[in-house]
Amino acid sequence: PEYIWVCGEVQDLRRRTGKPHIYFKFVQKHPELDEVIAQIKAIIFEEVKDKIFSRLKQADSQFELKNNIEIKALCKVDFYSKRGELRLFVFDIDPFYTLGKLAQARNRIIESLKKRGLLEKNKRLKFPLLPLKIGLITSFDSAAFHDFINELKMSNYGFKVFLYNSYMQGKFVEDNVIRAIDLFNQEFPVDVIVITRGGGSTADLGWFDNEKIAERIANSSVPVISALGHQINITVCDLVAYTSLKTPTKVAQFLVEKIDDFNQEIEYLYDQILDKTNFYLEKEKKDLETKVRKFDALVSRFFLDHHTQLAEAEEKSLSSTRYLLEQKKTKLREFVKLLEIYLPHYFSSQYLQLERLSKKYGDTFYFLEAKKEELVQFGKFLSIHLDNFFKRNYDLITSLQGKIRLLDPRNVLKRGYSITFKEEKAIKDAFTLKKGDKVRTVFFRGGIKAEVEEIDEEGD
Repeated sequence: PEYIWVCGEVQDLRRRTGKPHIYFKFVQKHPELDEVIAQIKAIIFEEVKDKIFSRLKQADSQFELKNNIEIKALCKVDFYSKRGELRLFVFDIDPFYTLGKLAQARNRIIESLKKRGLLEKNKRLKFPLLPLKIGLITSFDSAAFHDFINELKMSNYGFKVFLYNSYMQGKFVEDNVIRAIDLFNQEFPVDVIVITRGGGSTADLGWFDNEKIAERIANSSVPVISALGHQINITVCDLVAYTSLKTPTKVAQFLVEKIDDFNQEIEYLYDQILDKTNFYLEKEKKDLETKVRKFDALVSRFFLDHHTQLAEAEEKSLSSTRYLLEQKKTKLREFVKLLEIYLPHYFSSQYLQLERLSKKYGDTFYFLEAKKEELVQFGKFLSIHLDNFFKRNYDLITSLQGKIRLLDPRNVLKRGYSITFKEEKAIKDAFTLKKGDKVRTVFFRGGIKAEVEEIDEEGD
């Protein structure tokens, strides 16, 4: 036949500079070993090129002619005698055959990822509370880059964006994106990775139906967000990412919302802590006030109940102290008198003894000096012990005087308490009084006389 349909994989596709024709190879591969078992050169001439590409763009799911895709082409067989080889002239391409093959390849990738548990792996990662360090994979100075950066800047949050300038279509996409993911996982750790591109044809999305890129996203230790800029089609990379959004602006808004949520949570916790603290402090304040009132009442009642005992104890303490002081004074006088009597006699006798020894031993100088030194040391010893004796007795007297002052009822009255008497007897119980009784109340300074008009049953 003059025209035949040929199916095969496109390889070595090239558009030569200065030449309007397109050259490639039709390749047939082994179905299991992925090895080339047959190939033939093919040419798309300039006069049919525009018609073919126009038809590809008008298909329901447009695609781009590129390497590694399988096509079905209407061809003529030509024998190139100069080189002695066969070649094919391409006059048409069936887009639906290629789209079906692409869909089959895509489904095979998805099924393979599913069997290995990779479809949900990145989604199970814990998303950071503060995703401020962002690894951005896109083309520098593209519309996607500017949309993403501008949206982050509007939030006024301290985002740090580390850009990996990557091809987002063409044969270098796989290598660039894989390198970028590895970089942000190993050398420059970030909080989240964003893969984004601007709008484009459906055919451009095919570069992200890539099994190797999908594996890298799934195995990333950092959550990956994809925004490949298409409203209808979902790529394999979208399926394995932590989440996928339609545009780079939406991704930036998503990250800003995460920071907003964190701030709101912090403010809520702050308010909760403040409310609970205030409640606790108010409760403790009321409890403390109640305890103070009870303690004050108990102290007042104690001193009222024990006024007589305190007065008696004071009198006994004063009497005992006076008696003790008199005894100490008497002993001190007697001791001083004894010293006055015996010290002169002692020193006189020692002196006489020294004189006798001096006469007896004549020039025994060293013996006399020794005796003299003994007398000097004894005098110092006696002086020290007398000083200690007087100091101890003085400290004892001072301590007793302090205790007497503490037990003095006037010091109790000085703290705001008072004592009420009836017929010179302290009143401990209000019910021992009756209406019309004359009473006298003593304060720290002065006192008053009063007549009982009413007895309050609630003493607190």
